[in-house]
Amino acid sequence: MSKLNDLAVKTATNYGGESAALDPASIGAFIEILIGIVSLFQGCKQTPAQAVASARNPGLFQRLRLRNHLRNSMSTRDWRVHGEAILDAVYKTGQNTSTADWEALYQEV
Repeated sequence: MSKLNDLAVKTATNYGGESAALDPASIGAFIEILIGIVSLFQGCKQTPAQAVASARNPGLFQRLRLRNHLRNSMSTRDWRVHGEAILDAVYKTGQNTSTADWEALYQEV
């Protein structure tokens, strides 16, 4: 299993429990979200170590960029219903990542 898929399953579990982690459609959606997040970190020229620090304690600017990315990747209705919960699940998953995880994600994306 790839690191991207593994983190998507963890994010889905943080979002909706085991039932969300087993749903292929939700895993695909979380993979797309994570690809966008990794692209944001790469676009800011952050090293994996800096990405770990930002993921564990995101600042205001980082939170705004993540929120904006999620809002752009979801419909308005989906954002209103699920947006905040998905954002919280992404933050919770990001707090448990390591430098090795980010290095693998950088290579995959």
